[in-house]
Amino acid sequence: MKLLWLDLNSSYAHSSLALPALHAQIANNTDIEWCTVSATINENTGSVVNQIYRHQPDIIAATNWLFNHEQLLHIVSRAKALLPHCCVILGGPEFLGDNEAFLYKNKFVSGVFRGEGEEVFPLWLKVWNQPRKEWKSITGLCYLDESEAYHDNGLARVMNFSELVPPEESRFFNWSKPFVQLETTRGCFNTCAFCVSGGEKPVRTLSLEATRKRLDVIHQHGIKNVRVLDRTFNYNNKRAKELLNLFREYPDICFHLEIHPALLSDELKQELATLPKRLLHLEAGIQSLRENVLEQSRRIGKLSDALAGLKYLCSLENMETHADLIAGLPLYHLSEIFDDVRTLAEYGAGEIQLESLKLLPGTEMKRRADELGIQYSPLPPYEVLQTREITVDELQTAHYLSRLLDGFYNTPTWRSITRILILENPHFIHELLDHLVQTDVIDTPLSLEKRGLILYDFCKNHYPDYLTQVSIAWIEAGMSLKKAPAEKVRTKRQLPPERMITRTMSPTILRKEMQTDIHENIIPYLNRNYDNKIRRAIIKSSHLPMIFNPIRYFSKKTNNDWYIFYYANSKKHADDAACLAISLVQSNEGTYVYEQVVSGNPNDPIYIFPPHFFSRYHSRFLKDKPISKMDLITHYLKNNYIGFITAGKTWENRCVMSTTSGYAFGEVLDFDEYLFIFKTYITKDLIRDNQTFVKTFNQLEEQNMLKELVNMKDPDKYLLESCDFYLNAKF
Repeated sequence: MKLLWLDLNSSYAHSSLALPALHAQIANNTDIEWCTVSATINENTGSVVNQIYRHQPDIIAATNWLFNHEQLLHIVSRAKALLPHCCVILGGPEFLGDNEAFLYKNKFVSGVFRGEGEEVFPLWLKVWNQPRKEWKSITGLCYLDESEAYHDNGLARVMNFSELVPPEESRFFNWSKPFVQLETTRGCFNTCAFCVSGGEKPVRTLSLEATRKRLDVIHQHGIKNVRVLDRTFNYNNKRAKELLNLFREYPDICFHLEIHPALLSDELKQELATLPKRLLHLEAGIQSLRENVLEQSRRIGKLSDALAGLKYLCSLENMETHADLIAGLPLYHLSEIFDDVRTLAEYGAGEIQLESLKLLPGTEMKRRADELGIQYSPLPPYEVLQTREITVDELQTAHYLSRLLDGFYNTPTWRSITRILILENPHFIHELLDHLVQTDVIDTPLSLEKRGLILYDFCKNHYPDYLTQVSIAWIEAGMSLKKAPAEKVRTKRQLPPERMITRTMSPTILRKEMQTDIHENIIPYLNRNYDNKIRRAIIKSSHLPMIFNPIRYFSKKTNNDWYIFYYANSKKHADDAACLAISLVQSNEGTYVYEQVVSGNPNDPIYIFPPHFFSRYHSRFLKDKPISKMDLITHYLKNNYIGFITAGKTWENRCVMSTTSGYAFGEVLDFDEYLFIFKTYITKDLIRDNQTFVKTFNQLEEQNMLKELVNMKDPDKYLLESCDFYLNAKF
């Protein structure tokens, strides 16, 4: 008996485990002659059929799933027409539902398997050419008998999962792909109504030793990427920790895992934080950031726990975490999808994957579609077309948003600047999406360079403050210096200014360069241009102290971009108001702000504010009200321009600056140079309410930084006692 396996995949990178998993169980059966035809869904149908015909098989077997369904039927129907006496048998996730209509419509298919086939497929091979009444004992098999009556033998489950022969032992296991797949569990504890795994009970596991043996084989073949197929890797935190310790034994392999952020224990968090860099690549199942949506989808886990877990995972620098959203879920509105994208960007998700809901065969959501008000395609991929909450047009917008995210946020070259633009400009993502749709490029494949040109031109017209950051990303990606994003870069006989402030300067050089630019360039400029309007405003003001809007000064000698704020504590300063100077330093992370008082004191402190400081200030003080980047920086400085710093080596080089509105927390970069960097901002109201603070802000960095203050009953009282009258004074 000659069995031909049709291995039909969506792309070259993918390879189904079905063939080696089935073959491994009966590899020693010499009665079966195995042969294969491998192809992708994009190959010529006639060519694939011709390859099958040349083999003249008795049985054609294949796995039918979402994205090969249509092409598979085209191929096997033609093969059956050429080989009328062969038997066509199919399996896979497409047959987890009711298969009666499929078999009546596609009578060239002899039967289909529902469920797991390693135990039942060998049993069927013993009776495949016998009368159909002999097929009744094969669990999971659905078929039409000789009189065309439909028979349904239920669902096949492999209860002795750990006893199966590993697919890696099959000669058909494909070692040439960029990654291999590994099951350490089968089944899922969760009950998601949209997922085919929601009904896979019970969860069955491999022992740690069996997993190690399989990984040894995989490692010996030089594989560098392993996709662990466990539906929820951390459904059991103890087992997850054991597997992570096992993965440490293979530091040259990157393990791709699906993890549920709501189920992270403190112990597992600590384990994840100590893993070697790039050992793990995480896919965090989140689907929606809305409690009612998740409840309707029957997804286990509290939303608050999921958000806290996701925020923690995204904060880990030793691995990348991708998060997914699903448009078309019941109760999920388009406006909420946009908001959730922004939240995930704020968390720092490595990628944001936005997909459309598909009502898959065998899922609860497909069975309840009418009840839930879901209209969907009756043909693969069964995508949702409309719900009570999201219209046809809005789902198309969600599709376009997914394309935008893939093209810009999910592309490493453009991720950082795209994230900055999303976080600092509430309307950016809507405006860029409109631009891409109106210019008819949203569904067009675009090169990395073309996307850069589009982003640069768009920012030039709408967000000019960000052009430098787009240019930096363009140049760092190694793209042409002769094209628009590098138009300000001089490449012939040009050297950068010797005294331009950069992120890589040492503390000593930084102080020297800032002081030099202030004394040689800024002070002479201010002396020449002191505005009488400032003098008159101070004299006439009945509300002192006061601070003025900034004056922009670009230092041509150093290329430093300065903003100067005049301020006065009393009318005595009318003829010579004090000045505060900030320099904006661009980097891939965003805009850093360097602040120093303009005075004759060479030891005035230098304050550095990274981009995420202003993100914290925006959310905590302004409650995320729409505001431009420069207006946000100005708002902070005008409301907090003088503060009192407490710092010391006994604080492990941490520092706190008290201002009229709240506290800025950070680190001392250099005591000798009076150099401070502030990482986060807390309003006074927020820090008084310890419980609110702890629940809302649980990032590890902030927990460590603020531990001493948060644990105090009265942080204000402590600061007042430590810093005396300064904290009560406005300056």
